[in-house]
Amino acid sequence: MSASRWIRILLFIGAAWLLSIIYLSRQPPPVWIARDAITRSSSFIDLEARIPVRDGKLARIATTAPGITPPAPVSVKKGRAQIRVPISASVESHGMHLWSALPASGEAPPAISNGTLTILDPHANWIAIDLDPLIADRPWDSLGTEDPPLPHTPVLDGLLQLSQHAVLVCSTRLREDQLPLFRKWWDRHSFPVSVIFPESDLLSLSELLASRLGAPVFHLTTVDRLPEGENRTPYSSPAFPVSRIAADWQQVETQLLNLLMLKEKEQR
Repeated sequence: MSASRWIRILLFIGAAWLLSIIYLSRQPPPVWIARDAITRSSSFIDLEARIPVRDGKLARIATTAPGITPPAPVSVKKGRAQIRVPISASVESHGMHLWSALPASGEAPPAISNGTLTILDPHANWIAIDLDPLIADRPWDSLGTEDPPLPHTPVLDGLLQLSQHAVLVCSTRLREDQLPLFRKWWDRHSFPVSVIFPESDLLSLSELLASRLGAPVFHLTTVDRLPEGENRTPYSSPAFPVSRIAADWQQVETQLLNLLMLKEKEQR
């Protein structure tokens, strides 16, 4: 093989290597994603994280929740870590807190996305909300682009009002790997702190959680997504239609306050 041919081959290899380095440098770092979690249990809460490392690596948790002592690190399996965290009965830890999944070795991961860790007190109320048809003017695939979704102001204002009376638990078909971008978008537009479950639908999520939390005060979705039949929602919890119109959300808040007053009278 001639020297000039060798030079062309080496130049080609060098150019390919340089292009691969440039491509990799432009890729976002792998994110350790802590999923939102909620419980009414006074003894434990189950946490789950998506962790982009090989099986067998150890992961630990960190949280702002008072009275919670992080358990021993767990092994990552198929890119996930599942951790049952004990809750101390002697310390007041009800409320919404943050938690993170981190390497057990102590080094910082390339990037993290914090999840919420919510512990409901015995009398706390929650609402199940179908986010997708309501809050944004563009699909979630436009997150992180030059033309990201914009929130509908009446929906944002309505959620802020409802969050003063109950914990918002939201279903969405958002992909799990989109959570970091979604959370930045959610915070940037000052949405209320909520519990978000990606890749879920309203009724399946509500049925799963109602067995652990009790029934939600009600369900919110658009008219075309309202369930049918007499037992339309788990535990016959009512379902109300909403739109992107401010008047709808004002009516929903009035209905919520009426239901909470009725519930309070029944508990006396």
